Amino acid sequence: MDKISAVVITNNASATIGKCIDALKVVSDDIIIIDSFSTDNTSEICKQKDIKIFEQKWLGYGPQKNFGISKTSNNYILSIDADEIISNELAASIIKEKKVGLTGLYSLLFQHYYYTDFSKHGSSRPGTKVRLFNKNNVKWNEREVHEKLIIPKNEKIRQLEGYLLHYSYRSISHQIKKIDNYTTLGAKELSMKGKKYSLLKMIFSPPINFIISYFIKLGFLDGIHGFVVAKFAAHESFVKYAKLWEMKRKEKIKAN
Repeated sequence: MDKISAVVITNNASATIGKCIDALKVVSDDIIIIDSFSTDNTSEICKQKDIKIFEQKWLGYGPQKNFGISKTSNNYILSIDADEIISNELAASIIKEKKVGLTGLYSLLFQHYYYTDFSKHGSSRPGTKVRLFNKNNVKWNEREVHEKLIIPKNEKIRQLEGYLLHYSYRSISHQIKKIDNYTTLGAKELSMKGKKYSLLKMIFSPPINFIISYFIKLGFLDGIHGFVVAKFAAHESFVKYAKLWEMKRKEKIKAN
């Protein structure tokens, strides 16, 4: 049977890391945790479960995950986040593929939990992402946020059955805290690319994101839940561009 190394990056993930690890143990032969100096009991939970944990100063999402891959002993990598839990059906699919032999890439079907329920529509509706791959052929890009896998052309991708349960936001308060972090990273990335702030983007990006989530992606079918998700999609877009404006404004003032 082929072997898999799981890689998980963590930071203050004590609420979900235990269940994440328990599910990974069913399908993985090796689990690597890369922790960016959590201040809660994330490290203690990992050690209690006899998992390899490496402390690494935050490098950005892509570089942090690549660092984790460098610590693995198997060619096939299952790369998930600390707030993602493999369902029983997905575990069975992975084990089946291990028995017949792993080839190419595998996409997982994500189901996103927001506040009280799993989303069915809108910007947080279920979707697929490649998360099981051969590290000799695939790696993460170096983006600090919204990282993507660099996948060679003509690489065969197969979707596995079952959900990867993503506990995105346990509450609205939790989402507000994470948005603050994501938007700061997003604004820094735009700034590093030389992108300029625009009043038009701050005006029109939020409503466009709301329309996409609530109407085009049918978020309204999820009732108030879908409306709240869409409003936060709009809010996140505005805050990112507002922070970019703030960064550029401070740079200009400092230069004068």
